[in-house]
Order: sequence, then structure tokens, then C-alpha cells
Amino acid sequence: MDPRRVVLLERARPLPVRAGRRGFDRALPRQHPVRCPSDPADPPTGLARAHSNTAHDAPFLVILFLYFGMNGRSTTILALIVAATVCRCLLVVGLIAWPTMAEANPLRFAGALGTYVCGAALSLALLF
Repeated sequence: MDPRRVVLLERARPLPVRAGRRGFDRALPRQHPVRCPSDPADPPTGLARAHSNTAHDAPFLVILFLYFGMNGRSTTILALIVAATVCRCLLVVGLIAWPTMAEANPLRFAGALGTYVCGAALSLALLF
């Protein structure tokens, strides 16, 4: 096996584990719970949502990107990888830059929909 491939796999393997552990740590009861503001117009709420959403989806996309980067690069796969990355950026901009999260906005919608469509297409390409 190519040594570069081994290094990439070793570095990518803990990503989903870290994301899962982070979620488990947040679910444990604490003596002094950390509270995030729940007001949709409050900027820290948008930052917290952007961070948690990225921590949830990014590790799985990274694994798909690494797999296709090492095993086959068709033009369609590269286009899906670029589109998924752009959609992730659109989603974060939609969460942070919009005045309130109480109402839907086109950047959030396009970013979320694009992420799910590209992720599903990459997952299907992984099967076939």
C-alpha cells in the first residue's frame, strides 16, 4: 500500500470519532451547564449553530472526499466535491450573515439542500 494513502487514512479515521465524542460530551449532565443564547437574532446563536452543523456534517464529507481523491477522480466526482464545499460555505454564511435565524433565507436553504444532494450523490457513487 502506498505510504501516502496510509497517512491519509490514519489522519482521517479519528474525525468521525472526535465529532461523536464531542456530541456525547455535550449530552452528559454538568454541574455548571454552559448555556447558549436561544434568541434567533443573537449573533452567538448563529455562530453556535454554524459550528455544530459543520461539526456534524464535515467529518463524513471529508471521508468521502479523501476516498474519491485517492481512488478515482472523474470530472463528475470533482464537480460534486467542489459543489458540496461551496454549499457548506453558503450554509455558514446564511447562518452568520443573516440578521435573524427566525425566518428562512435563501443562502441557508441552498446551502443545506446542496449539501444533502451532493452528499447523497457522493454516497451513491461510493456504492456503484
